[in-house]
Amino acid sequence: MDGKRFKRSDAWIFLSINNIEGGTSLEDLIAKADWINHAIPSEEEVEGAVNRLSKAGLVRFQNAKFIFSDSGKELYEYVYSKKGSMLTLWDKLEKHLNKSSFPTLEIEDFEISTSELQRAYQTYHKRFWKTYNEMKSKKKKRKIS
Repeated sequence: MDGKRFKRSDAWIFLSINNIEGGTSLEDLIAKADWINHAIPSEEEVEGAVNRLSKAGLVRFQNAKFIFSDSGKELYEYVYSKKGSMLTLWDKLEKHLNKSSFPTLEIEDFEISTSELQRAYQTYHKRFWKTYNEMKSKKKKRKIS
């Protein structure tokens, strides 16, 4: 990691968590990650990011949801208050993560089972195609009208 505490994918996963009450499900994290980067994160990317971000006191996994700590919420709001494209925000967040001081908390490692990840991928895949087909159908109806 070139002496850096965080990887580029950590910023991607952080940006893929929604700052909402109750947290973000794995399926929703995958969906937002795909929207941001046109790619689906691997098990290693999600686990690694969540572990590094959790140990820095920014994120926790609770009741099958990814949730920001107060510090994580502040960072999320700070990042999203900036102007620029999503890639610009991603770059700024990556730099911020690696230049800032965060605690190193002793917490249990986060792990995703392969079956849990596969279910999340399948759920996202079905949801994606349903939405895609609905949009395609609406577009056809507009052309006919």
